Amino acid sequence: MLSHHPSSHNHYTFTHALKACYSLHAPSKALEIHAHLVKSGHYSDIFIQNSLLHFYFLHNDVVSAARVFHSIASPDVVSWTSFISGLSKCGFESEAIERFSLMGVKPNVVTLVSVLSACSGLKALKFGKAIHGYGLKGLIIDGNVIFDNALLDLYAKCGALANAEKLFVKMPKRDVVSWTTLVMAYAQGGHCEEAVDVFKRMVLEGDEVKPNEATVVTVLSACASMGSLSLGQWVHSYVDKRRDLEVDGNIGNALVNIHEGLVSEGIMFFKAMRDAYGIVPQMRHYGCMVDMYGRAGLFEEAKAFLKGMPVEAEGPVWGALLQACKNHGNEKMSEWIRSYLNNKDVGIGTLALLSNLYASSERWDDANKVRTTMRGNGLKKKAGCSWIELETSINILDSDLCVA
Repeated sequence: MLSHHPSSHNHYTFTHALKACYSLHAPSKALEIHAHLVKSGHYSDIFIQNSLLHFYFLHNDVVSAARVFHSIASPDVVSWTSFISGLSKCGFESEAIERFSLMGVKPNVVTLVSVLSACSGLKALKFGKAIHGYGLKGLIIDGNVIFDNALLDLYAKCGALANAEKLFVKMPKRDVVSWTTLVMAYAQGGHCEEAVDVFKRMVLEGDEVKPNEATVVTVLSACASMGSLSLGQWVHSYVDKRRDLEVDGNIGNALVNIHEGLVSEGIMFFKAMRDAYGIVPQMRHYGCMVDMYGRAGLFEEAKAFLKGMPVEAEGPVWGALLQACKNHGNEKMSEWIRSYLNNKDVGIGTLALLSNLYASSERWDDANKVRTTMRGNGLKKKAGCSWIELETSINILDSDLCVA
């Protein structure tokens, strides 16, 4: 199509064609366009050359990008910025900084952000500070939030937490990237309590800037490092209130990691109690272990633990697992429990909890089956009742009248 109507081609045509090649993952077509540009005489257009430069870096083709850059007669600020940014993103941070020092035109704020990114990769704090000073002196940055975020990231990567906090406080404008970067700075530096405090400040400051997935995952990782289930649960409750945050992906994995980390500690303490100190586990200890697995949503592990118990599990153990089934909505496990308990001699409390679990899911037939089992075993749950005042008399409503 390009060769059929050469007179109608301009740099916009070729730029859009290159974008289409990237979207369609068709680098071979881009090479054809490149060859056509050379043959048709359009290649000398700097707008097209910058587009080619950008395209090759998107495909991590540093060699082709370098050839394009060096073929540009008079690179403009876009050319230099694309080259520096591309080198940095492809892992050539030292070369990116070197190219910046050779720039023949005045950089803009995007150029400086690209250089700061390279400094972050190299943890070149001193040079990054020099870039900051250059930007201030040249009035290039002027409170630009993108530049401030890049500088904040540099401080974070270099472990300069005092500088990061000082910059954060002085920033005239802060977005979600600013907050998340500071949370990450503290978390990655091992200052997990401070990371959680920053997250709390972010939540409490209002609705203008809300934590995103990266913020939540970072603070959950901090909670896991601290071994703080309560803080993790607080973050979890915050996520539940946010309809725009997906729990199935990275956030869900972070929540599991919190619980699994605490589960590992729980297993270690349980084994130490038995093996190192010679304490024979009681039913309440087994109940704690099953409760721990259940809260973490590790139902198969809980099931394996139950089967491996040297004694028959009693009410508190089954009750802990049933409650976890209710909390996590695990009907498959609750069905296994019901089937297993049908042939076991268990207390009324466990069967009553199983009955209530079915009732809460509106599985009335299953709830009644458990009640029938209770009655067949000679067990009777004391009926709940409500006192209702109707005109001049007091009436008692028996809960057994509701579920028979």
